[in-house]
Formats: sequence, C-alpha cells, structure tokens
Amino acid sequence: MSKHNSRFISSTREVIAEFQQASRNKNANKSMNVWMDLLYKFRQLHGYSNEIKELDDKTLSEQLEQFIVEVRKSNGQEYKSSSLYTGFCAIARGISESLKNIRTINLFDKYQFKNLHRTLDGRMKSIVDKGDKNCKQLDPLEVDEIKLILDSPETSTNNPKGLLQRVWLWVSLLCCLRGGDAKHLKASWLKELDNGGMQL
Repeated sequence: MSKHNSRFISSTREVIAEFQQASRNKNANKSMNVWMDLLYKFRQLHGYSNEIKELDDKTLSEQLEQFIVEVRKSNGQEYKSSSLYTGFCAIARGISESLKNIRTINLFDKYQFKNLHRTLDGRMKSIVDKGDKNCKQLDPLEVDEIKLILDSPETSTNNPKGLLQRVWLWVSLLCCLRGGDAKHLKASWLKELDNGGMQL
C-alpha cells in the first residue's frame, strides 16, 4: 500500500501516545496519585522496605488487605464504603501501571486475589452496618412520594429498565439502605432464613 494513500495520513508513536494520554481522565489520575501516595505512606509507616514491584502476589495482597483495614481519613474518621472502593480501584490501576513493563497484574481478579476481595467486601459491609456517620441526614420519603415514584413510567414493570429500577427502589426501602449502599449491594450479603425469608 502506498504511503501517500489519500485515505490515510502518516503518524508516529509520539502522535499515538498523545491520543492515549488524551484519553486519560484527569480526575481519575488525581485520585490514583492520592491513593497511591497513601499506600506508600502506609508501607513506610510499617517498615515495608521492598518496592511494590519486588513483591509476589501473596505478599502484595496481604499488604493491601492490611491497608484496607487500617486506612482512615486525615481526621481519623472512616471513609464511606463507596470512597473506599474508589480508593481500591485507584490503587489497582496505579499498581498495574507501575508494573506494566515488568509483569501483568490484575487486582480486580477475584479468583487470583480472593482474600483481598473478601477483605474489601467485608470492610465495606462493616462500614455500611455501622452506619456512615458522615452522611447527611435527609427526611425519609413520605407514603405519597413513594406511591408517586411507583406510579411513574420510570418504574413500570413493562420494560426491563423500569422493572430494574422498581426492584432497586423496593430493596432500598425494605432494607433501609442509605446513600450509595444499594449500588454496592452484593448477593453474598443476603442470608436465607429458616422461615424462607431473607436477611441483609
């Protein structure tokens, strides 16, 4: 194929790299840097001298499990469960990028890092169970307001999206979920009772 074909222009690896860089979300990068800095401070505090790239998967997982359990805000308060998950995602991305020229690692793999995800899920559930004291208290929905929502076309059972939103609303109401709790609801949190009911 001719290099001067009118349907294509010439490019370089530098140009391609510019487009790749442009795809990166600035807020995501900022979050990654903040959480990676927290992780480095945590490792320094505990005297973990080996660099992350030198750790095997088991040691890395154990250190991250400890970090998830111990990390707090600068004022000593708990993070919201959603913020903790955001932090985990930021760290997973940061570690993956820092090791990209050494080895491939996917901290989102729940089979390879089973204990890590169990720790994260348990920690998030613990925060939810205790009640996030950082959430602002809002007035509960009145019966008329709930009825108005259920009568809305947006929660109609005649289409998949409406049915999903209707189920989400009922789960939130019946289980007294708050804020972003319902977004992180997991099937493993539900326990079947002897009487046929379910407990969250």
